[in-house]
Amino acid sequence: MIQQGSIGTAYISDLSVTNSKIANASINSAKIIDGEITNAKIGNEIYSNNYVWQQSGWYIGKNGEMYINGSGGTGRMTINNNLIQIFDQNGTLRVRMGLW
Repeated sequence: MIQQGSIGTAYISDLSVTNSKIANASINSAKIIDGEITNAKIGNEIYSNNYVWQQSGWYIGKNGEMYINGSGGTGRMTINNNLIQIFDQNGTLRVRMGLW
């Protein structure tokens, strides 16, 4: 057990941590298998790892626009501040609600 310590620079090739309390962290890249987030602030956009424009996955932009695509070309839905649109698998607009 380390009671109080200071490490200037460290390179660790393999590390296992059971519990950790970190006041402030900057992480460039992370792979989290299963996580729980109580609160989050997204600065720009969030999307699924299979998101492809008008094809698959989902996307939420900081401007409030949402794109929800069905799997396997089963249709898609777009939502913005004043309009909801639903398209079928052929890209034909089937439902439009709101102001356009």
